[in-house]
Amino acid sequence: MNSKKEIPFKLSSDGFIILNIDFYYIDKISNEIEKSKMRMLLDTGCNSTVLNINFAKMLGFEVTKKTPKSMMYTASGIVTNTYKYKIPLVEIPEFGYNIENMELQIFDAMIDEKEYVGYLGLDFFKNTTFTINMTNQTILII
Repeated sequence: MNSKKEIPFKLSSDGFIILNIDFYYIDKISNEIEKSKMRMLLDTGCNSTVLNINFAKMLGFEVTKKTPKSMMYTASGIVTNTYKYKIPLVEIPEFGYNIENMELQIFDAMIDEKEYVGYLGLDFFKNTTFTINMTNQTILII
């Protein structure tokens, strides 16, 4: 990344950081670039990005019995079964960079889809330095 990016966020009704991002990805089936706007909860304790299954299906992600499975462990020790879904290229203009061969976790869990559709994990920030400014409600990516 060449320059600093300042990304605004809002706080959810529970006080969690919610980011509005444009998520560009290459569809595995059509091989065309698709775009989706997402409201994601920033979860610095989560290693990977996780999408709700309803939203993933709305994006056209094929989730079947043949989709590879994984297990996700929460901070409270709860084990959740997830599906693994690999996307060849993801572009996040707000962050100013691309992620190749990004692996998403897709889960079937109850979340407030009006506020967010998944968890933005640390895989989005793996090659960056970032600072969260709660006062200004911004994330500075260096």
